[in-house]
Amino acid sequence: MMIPIKEIRKKDLPKVGEKAYNLSKLKSSGYLIPDGISIIEGLYRNFINETGLIDKIRMELARRELSAMRWEELWDTSLRIRNLFLRTEIPQNIYIKLRQGLSGFSDIPVVVRSSAPGEDSSNSSFAGLHESYVDIKGIDNIITHIKLVWASLWSDRALLYRKELGLDPWKSSMGVIVQELITGQVSGVAFSRDPTEKYQMVIEAVSGLNQDLVDGKIEPERWMLDIENGSIKERYNNKKTSLLDERELNILYNTLKNLHEEYKFPIDLEWTIKDNKVYLLQVRPITTLTGEGGEEKLWEKEDKRPWYRSLTKSFYTLKDMQRRIEEEILPDMEKAAAYMKNMDISSIDNLSLSKEILRRIELYEKWHNIYWQELIPFAHGVRLFGKIYNDAVKPTDPYEFTELLKSDNMISVTRNRSFLSLIKKIKDDPVLYKKLKNKIFDDTSLDFFEALDFFMHHHGNSSYRGDSLLANKKDVLRLILNMADIDIDFEEEYKDISDLENKFLSAFKTDQQDFAKDILNLARISWRIRDDDNIYLGKLESALLDSVNQGKIRLSINEKVTPYTVAMMLADPDYSPRVSVDTKSSPLPSNDKQKRNKLIKIATIDKNSEMRMRKFTGQPAGPGIGIGKSRVIQSQKDIFLFKKGEVLVCDAIDPNMTFIVQFASAIVERRGGMLIHGAIIAREYGIPCVTGIDNATEIIETGVTLVVDGYTGTVTIKET
Repeated sequence: MMIPIKEIRKKDLPKVGEKAYNLSKLKSSGYLIPDGISIIEGLYRNFINETGLIDKIRMELARRELSAMRWEELWDTSLRIRNLFLRTEIPQNIYIKLRQGLSGFSDIPVVVRSSAPGEDSSNSSFAGLHESYVDIKGIDNIITHIKLVWASLWSDRALLYRKELGLDPWKSSMGVIVQELITGQVSGVAFSRDPTEKYQMVIEAVSGLNQDLVDGKIEPERWMLDIENGSIKERYNNKKTSLLDERELNILYNTLKNLHEEYKFPIDLEWTIKDNKVYLLQVRPITTLTGEGGEEKLWEKEDKRPWYRSLTKSFYTLKDMQRRIEEEILPDMEKAAAYMKNMDISSIDNLSLSKEILRRIELYEKWHNIYWQELIPFAHGVRLFGKIYNDAVKPTDPYEFTELLKSDNMISVTRNRSFLSLIKKIKDDPVLYKKLKNKIFDDTSLDFFEALDFFMHHHGNSSYRGDSLLANKKDVLRLILNMADIDIDFEEEYKDISDLENKFLSAFKTDQQDFAKDILNLARISWRIRDDDNIYLGKLESALLDSVNQGKIRLSINEKVTPYTVAMMLADPDYSPRVSVDTKSSPLPSNDKQKRNKLIKIATIDKNSEMRMRKFTGQPAGPGIGIGKSRVIQSQKDIFLFKKGEVLVCDAIDPNMTFIVQFASAIVERRGGMLIHGAIIAREYGIPCVTGIDNATEIIETGVTLVVDGYTGTVTIKET
């Protein structure tokens, strides 16, 4: 089940994987490599088969077609699978073999690396997509990290990459390398061809271990070498002294040149220097394709790994993102929205209004792009914490960590609390309730309307699907009165999470406590901003819509037209757009670019199929079981028809509409993922939630009774 690296031969390649085989080739060629062993992929297969883990993995991936999953859903799936690996005990017979094979590493720190068959071949390179762990001590700890390397076969990054290459994940397997950790004084990576210039090599170096370079903690020293003679073409370094001397650079140059000739295409090399000796840690070919005329294309144009690797952000990168978001982006968005809200657009002439609409279009598009490029990626703070929490605590519920992230400071929660207080004012005053029901507005209702105006002023500038949402006071008042007709518990439930927080922190040693607290704080900010960001963006969208609606009033237009069309018609009365009316979509960009095809009508399906269509499987996003009549949200009008206790069914929860979510018995969404807004707000209010139900708003009608199981991710239409 285990083979020393130095004893690996070509015939062992299918069992040990390319990475282990490449190390053995380096060893046989006379290069220095750390001592280590290869755990063959057969042991991984034995583990998942003997424990029944393979069936659980199949169940997780059977919730939805892989091709239909958004990458956020794949992340959730991989998180659950990872937790299964963490909580599944290794059978005694496998455990004994591992302990025996690892006995030589009981007292030394090691590196635990992936080596999946096909991982580092000339056709594909999974570099950075599977896990590697550095400075692992103790046999049981090594075994735990072997399981985590096995689990990384099912990471979101690896699944996406296999999908891109057309590889069947069920035919994939995982070998593991355990090597002695060489704590070099200088470490780095090197490329036998520069990604941007094919006639030079690149060598990067940092002090200490390579992990600092991989994690982005420090900027490396970088050399560009001529491929013909190794002369230094350029050197980038902020320090006066160099990390590498001429002899070491020459050794690395010759190594790159020889390996490039041996592999016959560019290679990526990881190395370290200890006591003046250069150790090679791993080598992999860089995937290349051949263009017309046999010309080699630059590898970075064909290698899609950088995109998949970007799905994970390091702690240090996230901290930098946090500073920019909190200190620059959100304040600037708020300032821009406030400026537009306070502008009296009703008093300006048509030409000025046209210019203002165009300015607001440009402003909205600018912030919409920043939202996708910087705010959305910051959600990785939650994902990183979830991974760290589960590794440390190994909870039964893989989403237990979200209990530590709930925040009373979310803008949507603050707004929802204000909305609830308006309902309470009416319920506590029967006389006021009766007058408002009868549309009698006198001095006795003055306090209520002042509170309503305050709510509208602070929270009214929101939008939903290209329409202002809380701008109409009559709609808001009607909904408040309807909610006042039913029983509502106005007491906020307080859940003490101190024990859970202590459980997490106690899993870390004293010298790791500050990091544990920092990553928890970062995750809480990431969780809050993931919900707040859409509300900030919604304010800008609402300001744009206000100017467009003002223009439509002046032009006597009732149809839905694009903002640009309104601006052009205001500037030029003779302007005639090619398509004056846009009835197909919102006038604003949609966050969700994937539009599902409509299902074949159930009437055309046989009886057995119709029975099966009464139960749907998605992603469990909020624990609990909820039962109620469905309310399918297709438009803004449906939001104001919502009644307490109904199951909210929608394409996707928008943070701007969550003032009604607090009254739902459950949530069902088409979009999937733990970090979509519906899942976040469901966790905040303890509402059962299932996401990732394809065509949810088309296969479920308003008024049917639904049973929503947030534990298993199933939604059932109850027989009436």
